Amino acid sequence: MKQFPERSIEDAAEGLRAIAHEVRLAILCYLADRPMNVSELVEATGTSQSNLSQHLAKMRLLNIVVPERRGTQVYYRLAQPGFKRVIKALQSIYCPATNSTVYWIPAKFMPGGYGNNNSRINQSFLSRLFLNSLLGVNERTDIFCTLK
Repeated sequence: MKQFPERSIEDAAEGLRAIAHEVRLAILCYLADRPMNVSELVEATGTSQSNLSQHLAKMRLLNIVVPERRGTQVYYRLAQPGFKRVIKALQSIYCPATNSTVYWIPAKFMPGGYGNNNSRINQSFLSRLFLNSLLGVNERTDIFCTLK
């Protein structure tokens, strides 16, 4: 059996914990397609700029995303090509249709919004992706898969 260095396992676990939040995972799904600036990410994820900035800061500290200044804008991109492969692997598992892309739609934009206790499936991000892949798009969830 192949042995892995303990430090590598710890680093991998820390990285997985860092992306195990629905907003951070949504950010990475968008950045897997192309670099985006903060305004684009705010619009795409539906979260506030301050919330988005906190999530980006955490991922910057762990070298998951890197900022690039372009004129007056700061664009974020994935720090390594390996992160794109991780996101695509998650999409292939939880959105099994070939060439699928994950789009995140905040529940506040869905029928029922956040005010309705039934408006969100109260499970983890990946569980919701899995349920959607089995059941099809459910208007009460935040995630859906679509073909490119």
